[in-house]
Amino acid sequence: MSIATTDNSSFLSHCHGFSIYGGTFNHYTAQASSASSTDRDSSGLPIISDDEILPVRQLRQWATYSLHSAEARGTAVVVKVFHGARANRDWHATSAFSRKLIHPSFLRLLGRSTDDSPTRFLVYNSVQGTAQNHLASVLKGSLRECIRVGVDMVHGLSLGLIYLTLHKFPVPCLHAEAFDILVSHTGSIVLGIQSETSISEARSELDEGGWVELLNLLCRKTFNQAGHALYLERDALSTPLPHLDISCLSSQELPDTSESPYLRRELIWRPPPPSTSSLTDIIHQTEFFLSRLSSSTAPPIPQYQSTVRSDSAHRCTGYHREDVVISSHIRNSYIVHSQAPSLQEICTICDERVEESGHFTCDCGVDDDGFSATVKCGACYAWHHARCVQPIPAGLNLGSQRCTLRSPASELGGQAPQAGAPSVSPSTPSFGQNTVSKVLPADNPDDATDLKPGVSKYQESRLRDRDVRPSWSHHGPYIITEHCQLGANGAIRTPTRSAQVVPRAQRVAG
Repeated sequence: MSIATTDNSSFLSHCHGFSIYGGTFNHYTAQASSASSTDRDSSGLPIISDDEILPVRQLRQWATYSLHSAEARGTAVVVKVFHGARANRDWHATSAFSRKLIHPSFLRLLGRSTDDSPTRFLVYNSVQGTAQNHLASVLKGSLRECIRVGVDMVHGLSLGLIYLTLHKFPVPCLHAEAFDILVSHTGSIVLGIQSETSISEARSELDEGGWVELLNLLCRKTFNQAGHALYLERDALSTPLPHLDISCLSSQELPDTSESPYLRRELIWRPPPPSTSSLTDIIHQTEFFLSRLSSSTAPPIPQYQSTVRSDSAHRCTGYHREDVVISSHIRNSYIVHSQAPSLQEICTICDERVEESGHFTCDCGVDDDGFSATVKCGACYAWHHARCVQPIPAGLNLGSQRCTLRSPASELGGQAPQAGAPSVSPSTPSFGQNTVSKVLPADNPDDATDLKPGVSKYQESRLRDRDVRPSWSHHGPYIITEHCQLGANGAIRTPTRSAQVVPRAQRVAG
């Protein structure tokens, strides 16, 4: 039997000397993939099909595109996926612009999606992650490494911007949000440029001052977002410079914060005065500083102690903040140590927001000096000098002696309780020195549900401001908070009788 075929691709086209008996035969030609490993566009850029992309992790999300780490053809890459009505236009414009960028400080374009793909995307070389997350992790480490990485980021951003100026590439727009700031696997800065403004609409004629101002915006954006990633109460774009009312610290006076779990450290960018720096000057200064820092003779950045009087009475014992101020003039960089949190900050000791107003009335009768450590009474919520509220070995409440929540006479140096003060039952549990037990106005703590008779008028009015109010808070190296709730009849009720104090670091780790 002979089989006639006109398709030269048939596997029988050159066969002879055999016979076929019976059966039905059909010839199929498999449809080729929309993009093979050798497909390229007219400019030679590889074309990658959708099914060759395996997303791994989202890096950034914007209104017009998202950035992902992914795998393509077995290689780690970064994929930019475009969204919205302008996706096709942004895809074309960004592709045309990105393929011109060949520099270590910029993402390198490796491929693009097919023309008929429903999803427009571009493929770039792989990176470690975002600069803000990398810097946030460094802020929790050593001070020396924090300074090194901060200066190195300034150096990398300057290199990227000066590359654009030397090759006269257009800048999509003169603001920090035009750039994605990433970190390579070697820790170097890598920039990606957004496509919200088309290349034809971009401004390319910038003077030297305009490029330095753009560097200031990028540095401030990176440093502030790193602080925002660690301390969410901080606006990611508005971290202020610390007050310059400071006094110099000698090497013997420098505090050791390397092992402190409560240290708050932030990197702050200090822009140079107008018309005092160029990108070339900044690159030279940062290169020189990094080379000196890697040697044993590297000069340290000056460190100072803040002497600014705090605007809040909230100053927990053990609080410490380091503001690492980096400037384009490295000699103008410095570190400021503070023992008082700033307003609206969430204290690293007690986890409470720092408010400007605070009722300070210490038993000693001395006014707040704005510097000394303070403790808030658990009964009246007034602030007192920490030195005036002594620790109690039995583990009972620390508070003002004028309030209802206070220690028995034996624990207060023989002073008798005031009239109307709650009694302490012998059955009140005690767990040792690092334990706090709530003092209830009843013989049996387990039977006490209505606390209103034992609450001072001041505390009662404060509790009515909101339904839940902490009954006691110790601002120091050990923290515990018990909550009181108002019952239907206005009485203060508590479901918690006592609790063991746990170091904050262990609570966070748990």
